[in-house]
Amino acid sequence: MDFYASNLCVLSDGFMMTGLVEQGGGDTDVLLVRTDPDGDIVCAQVNTVGAITTILPEDTYPTPVQETAFAGALTFVATVVNDGLINDLCVLEVDLGNDTTLCGSLLLDAGVPNAIYEWQDGSSDQTLEVLASGEYWLRVTVDCCVASDTIVVDLGALAGVDLGADTVLCVGQELFIQLPTGTWSYEWQDGTTSTDHVVYGSGTYWVTAVDGLCVASDTIEVAVLDVPSVELGDDLVSCDGNGALLNPDLTDVTDLLWLDGSTDVTLQVDTTGFYTVQVSNLCGTADDGINVTVLEAVLLDLGPDTTLCAGTSYTLTVDLPGWDLAWSDGGAGTSFTIFEEGIFWVDIGQAGCILSDTVVITGMDVPSLTLGTETTVCNGDSLLLAPELTDVDQVLWSDGSTEDELMVTTTDTYTLEASNGCGTTIATIDVVIVPPLAINMGADTVLWYGCAPVGPFSIGHNAHMAGRQRALNVSDQYRRHVLGGRRTRWVRGIRYIGGAVRFALGVGPRRGYGPLYGSVFHVGCIR
Repeated sequence: MDFYASNLCVLSDGFMMTGLVEQGGGDTDVLLVRTDPDGDIVCAQVNTVGAITTILPEDTYPTPVQETAFAGALTFVATVVNDGLINDLCVLEVDLGNDTTLCGSLLLDAGVPNAIYEWQDGSSDQTLEVLASGEYWLRVTVDCCVASDTIVVDLGALAGVDLGADTVLCVGQELFIQLPTGTWSYEWQDGTTSTDHVVYGSGTYWVTAVDGLCVASDTIEVAVLDVPSVELGDDLVSCDGNGALLNPDLTDVTDLLWLDGSTDVTLQVDTTGFYTVQVSNLCGTADDGINVTVLEAVLLDLGPDTTLCAGTSYTLTVDLPGWDLAWSDGGAGTSFTIFEEGIFWVDIGQAGCILSDTVVITGMDVPSLTLGTETTVCNGDSLLLAPELTDVDQVLWSDGSTEDELMVTTTDTYTLEASNGCGTTIATIDVVIVPPLAINMGADTVLWYGCAPVGPFSIGHNAHMAGRQRALNVSDQYRRHVLGGRRTRWVRGIRYIGGAVRFALGVGPRRGYGPLYGSVFHVGCIR
């Protein structure tokens, strides 16, 4: 390191030195140095009030000063010291080696670990690979100490084997590579040996140069790019009012620009208009446009499915200005009247948007019911009224019951109301509940001796037996009321029912009816 002092002045706590210093790389910096009273610069003392104050024009690293005597010069400082001495306590050496000539490449090493490195190309690693001939220098900083060295490297003619940086060709273009001639020979990846090579397509290309014991090679990647293309597709219509997302189909695109200045691949549009996009790459540009129509959202609703009563009508209405209508019968008006059951729909359209809705109409008559005619129930039994119901939504009996069937146990007139959305139907029925009849035929008795008929005997009224046991009847004169009033029951007769001694008495509601109730009495034979 060379140092050129220009002035040294005495301070109250040390010395101030000014001058020029060459720190490697060919640059000369202005130097301002402060020392302690002994003239020493110690790295541990470097701070804002210690040894080194600044280096101009760079202040990113400290500057050591070698032990050198120099002559002081006049300055504006009152005290001037001639032949001042500054002691450099830094011990730092950098040696890149002697200038050299060789084949291939060379790895330069600073030789100082854990330092700050600055190579001539701006790199900051401890090592540098030399691939081309030239002068290389290094500056190394450890704490406040700096050292540097320079080396000249000659790699010979083979160092010029360079295919260039990886590149991109446009379709139809070619890359012509020309290498220097000399005593060396070449071999390309395809086996050819000429000094030049033409590249037409994408791929990896390399060459090897041989000159005696020296061998050098290089590789290049070539890509082929077409002119970009962009396709936005057919014109769009947004039917729901939410706009549209434009997502173009892109090929070989490097840059993209929409009409509004945005550069994203997709574009959300919310208003009607014509939208364009331009794309580009190294080989050219392309553009495309699209018409977008954004319609206001509309609600098409024919309402819920419903019921149509016989003899009535139902009208559907759609009021959407600007929309074309088409009903299921081909009509185009804003309303549609229905007179019978069926499935009905409407389509509406505007600018390519088509919306549809459907409604189902079910026909219904007023309810019908059959409750039956006047009914009489004997022996005090109950009666289940089970009417026949058609098109009935709900029922209501005269006692407040809402079940479809009603169990009755008393004589009365019963009313049933059946209803639906189209009306109400009412029916009535008279029910007579007859309590059980009490018939007393008396105790068992002997009617004949030696199996001969014996009589007369009493069955509530006198009766004479005629003939033997196979022909027992009650005379018509004894057919009379056994109950009074409107509910009269008639004695029908006595008949033999099996065996020589078993008979029955039957009663009916009127003459000629079969037996409804029987009371069996027993007779015996005296032997």
